[in-house]
Amino acid sequence: MNSVDKDNKGNYLISSRYTHSLIYIDHKTGEVLWQLGGKNNSFTDLSHGVATGIQWQHHATWQDDYTAVTVYDNQAVNWNRTEESRGLKIKLDQHAMTAEVVAIAIHPQHYIVHSQGSMSQLSNGNLLIGYGYAAAMTEFSPNGKEVLCDWQFASLHAMPRGEYSPGFIQNYRTYKLPWKGYSLMPPDVAVENGKLYVSWNGATEHRKWLLEDSADDDAGTWTKEVARSGFETEIVLQGSNQTLKLTALDGAAETLGSWTMLLDELSGVFNVTVCSVSFTILCQIQS
Repeated sequence: MNSVDKDNKGNYLISSRYTHSLIYIDHKTGEVLWQLGGKNNSFTDLSHGVATGIQWQHHATWQDDYTAVTVYDNQAVNWNRTEESRGLKIKLDQHAMTAEVVAIAIHPQHYIVHSQGSMSQLSNGNLLIGYGYAAAMTEFSPNGKEVLCDWQFASLHAMPRGEYSPGFIQNYRTYKLPWKGYSLMPPDVAVENGKLYVSWNGATEHRKWLLEDSADDDAGTWTKEVARSGFETEIVLQGSNQTLKLTALDGAAETLGSWTMLLDELSGVFNVTVCSVSFTILCQIQS
């Protein structure tokens, strides 16, 4: 057993890898109500054997108000198989007892994945697949025909018959969820030829930099606000003061972090030291 999902009745949908089947169990009695695939299959397959032909599958979950399931169909337990692994969305009619594949997603490089893997349906209907032993993930259109994003944890090296060897990185399941990142480290800063270059990796809510001259008197003091530009933002310096204050702002102009920098001029090149730092970490907890 490698996945369990409950429906609105409280019954269990279980993926049983070694029986090549999904099993639906009554939550009160433990009775098997039906089985999709395997030797004791309960459904008439309207997709010429594809819906009931799952093998070594993973991650079966209910979709579309419990009228369909998504499942990652490995189709392989070792490298001797030539069938490609695939993601399936299967429509189930529990009254007529029919099963029909309404979406099938296959990686363009036709991965054969003999262990692990996942498939989920996103809120917009897109299908997200994680390839388990082959450390990659792909987002498909709702019908599975169009690749929208393809990403790998590590290089995959082609082997005979299309198998892939991912090395030591494996990905049991893939999820796509909204999240916010707040970096615990100060930004990386460099100054050269009158320009300051700054990057703050991991701060997803960061939108603007505020750079201020921290001179003790009012003569020559200045403030500059610059929109964050990609990974590294360039800011043209003004004046010659050696102490500057750098502040990171979010989209609502709220402060994410503030740092005082001491600039040391040597042969026209500045070495930058972050000598004090204060920032707030915001956490969002979902029950």
